[in-house]
Amino acid sequence: MTEGLDLFGNIKPNITPTNTVADEYDAQFNWPQPIQVDRPLDYSKSINKFNESIPFEENVGAAFEPYGGVKPVDEKLTEFDLQDIPEARAQNQSGWKLLGNSLGQTANEVMLGSIEGVGQLFNADILKSESGEKDFENKFTEIVGGLKEDINESIFPIYQTKTSSDGSLSQKLGDGTWWASNFPTVASTASMLVPALGTSRLVGGVGRMFKLGDNILDATKSISAATVSRYVENNMESQQRFKQSYTNYIQKRLSDEEARNKAGEEAARVWKYNSAMLAVDIVQYASLLKPFKAFSDAAEITKKSVASKLLDPFIQAGGEALEEGYQFIASEEAATKDPFGKEFFNTRFSDYLENPDMQSSMFWGAAGGGVMQAGSPIIRKIAQMGADYSTKKMTAATFGDTEKAKNLDQDSFVNLLTRNYASDKLGRMQGDLDAFYNDNISREDITPEEKEEITQKHKEFKDQLQFVQNQDSALLKDPKFKNNPEARKSFVLQQLEAKTLSEDIETNNSNINSFYSNVKGYDNIKPINKEINTLNSLKKLKKVVKDKDLLEIVDSKITAQEDKVKGLLDSYKDSGTKYKPQVIPGENMIISAFDRLERDKFKHDHIIQPELLKYQNDSQEKI
Repeated sequence: MTEGLDLFGNIKPNITPTNTVADEYDAQFNWPQPIQVDRPLDYSKSINKFNESIPFEENVGAAFEPYGGVKPVDEKLTEFDLQDIPEARAQNQSGWKLLGNSLGQTANEVMLGSIEGVGQLFNADILKSESGEKDFENKFTEIVGGLKEDINESIFPIYQTKTSSDGSLSQKLGDGTWWASNFPTVASTASMLVPALGTSRLVGGVGRMFKLGDNILDATKSISAATVSRYVENNMESQQRFKQSYTNYIQKRLSDEEARNKAGEEAARVWKYNSAMLAVDIVQYASLLKPFKAFSDAAEITKKSVASKLLDPFIQAGGEALEEGYQFIASEEAATKDPFGKEFFNTRFSDYLENPDMQSSMFWGAAGGGVMQAGSPIIRKIAQMGADYSTKKMTAATFGDTEKAKNLDQDSFVNLLTRNYASDKLGRMQGDLDAFYNDNISREDITPEEKEEITQKHKEFKDQLQFVQNQDSALLKDPKFKNNPEARKSFVLQQLEAKTLSEDIETNNSNINSFYSNVKGYDNIKPINKEINTLNSLKKLKKVVKDKDLLEIVDSKITAQEDKVKGLLDSYKDSGTKYKPQVIPGENMIISAFDRLERDKFKHDHIIQPELLKYQNDSQEKI
């Protein structure tokens, strides 16, 4: 048996060159891992010989043959040739092997990376007081991350050449192993995207419960998604900085405690520096999440040119490239004595710009940003599938429960209608609504009162549902809306809102007039009380209106109403009787009708109607 090989043909790891101090040798050279040979060694076909500097007496060139060989026939091998073994192994990978393993790592990143990203939500190392505790890992992410690395290394290994590791960016671009090993990083976006979108969905549901306006809800969803994404990415970047710095300090002979403390401090600085990118993330998620909204603002849709749409992936790519460049610099600066100090501006910044590793980070950041933007229709499709499923469950649960359906108010019904309309599932919703009616109306134990209530509720909801269906069918024939589904659906729902408001206005007006008509006596003060109640409702409305232009309209209405009340009081005074404020019996019960009437009239005339006109004009411009 050859002295330098074990029974399996592996080079023994404890071999050192003669006449060399072990510590000095270790400092300048890292021995490669033992080479696994898939077939018995054939020493008769040996192509290399060792010289006297290494204590081997027989030829072992066949051990390197599976990796392409390292030296010409009969040329003697020195200890430095051992460094060529990983290079030979990397160069011996076929293109198909690189492609297959790269795709395997990409799929692994999407699946386990997403799970790891969710686990990062429960990592709060940035809040810990001791720097030695800040490794930005928890048990869950450690297990999942370790499993992900094990799968990549054992099932989908990719060996990089020296050019891939140490070359310039232009050299890297011509190296297949660089492309194969870095392409999976594009999928790392999924590790931030999954928890971010999940949070956005959760916030959207809570926002709808509290009846937040569309603009506020969209802004909240974008900010929450970006915040979660930034939190996860900060943890991952800090974790990487910790591992790198910890290894460096251990190699410098620092104790484990010292190495952890220093590495923890640097990792925490990375976390804080990278938080500055939250503003950029909010803009990116606002762009990404806006299409998730059931009905986007038609003006934005129609005004967006084809050229702008074509530029979107490049804009997103540029933003991601700058973000990756900043994060690279932040990570490197965190390990210096004066982060972002004088020397940074004097020398280090220019060095970073020339650093091939930073250039590579920016390149793949741009690739990831472009893919994410270009692939947003797929992302939206996946999100829409989830929304469709949750809408289906919500609709079925609502109309499958008699009490829930009976107590369903107008706002909740419209929310349910909107979700089903967005998913093009109005037919399914109508089926659930009819099933609710048919199942309950035929119950043997139903009372006449309950039967009337269910019949009325069914008719009210079905009328609105059919109104939407009819209006949608009509607009499909209109050139302005035929090829613009977002604007068409927005317009139809605004029409439904206008219709509902008109009906409510009529009902409240009727109730008010009916009250004053049926009250016996008080003929002199009823007209004055009625106008005073209207004035008070307008003043209440002013307290909830925030828009400056709308406030001016409310103020003008208040002024006009004050003049009207003053005119009535003057007329009353001229009749020789002094008006004494008093509440007509039962009048307090009708005050809320005044409030609803003025609110609905204002919304109908000054919000909904202008929006309808705007949709029509914008859609016409698109044609």
